[in-house]
Amino acid sequence: MNYKIDIEGMHCSGCENLIKMSLEEANFADITVSMKEKSATFSSQQDVSAVKESLDNIFSAFEKYKYSNLGSV
Repeated sequence: MNYKIDIEGMHCSGCENLIKMSLEEANFADITVSMKEKSATFSSQQDVSAVKESLDNIFSAFEKYKYSNLGSV
């Protein structure tokens, strides 16, 4: 399933890369992170509750970045 999240706090390509690497480490695929659109898209075989749990774990490690509006696309 394909998902999209909104992300606050990104200000450079380094931010995009850090978030992309973190999503890759959580076994998400087809990842696109856009500072301009303040969002990320990715795919996962997990159900939405497992995806949310993974995202909560990833973003809890960041002070600058916050995600919201998890939805399927």
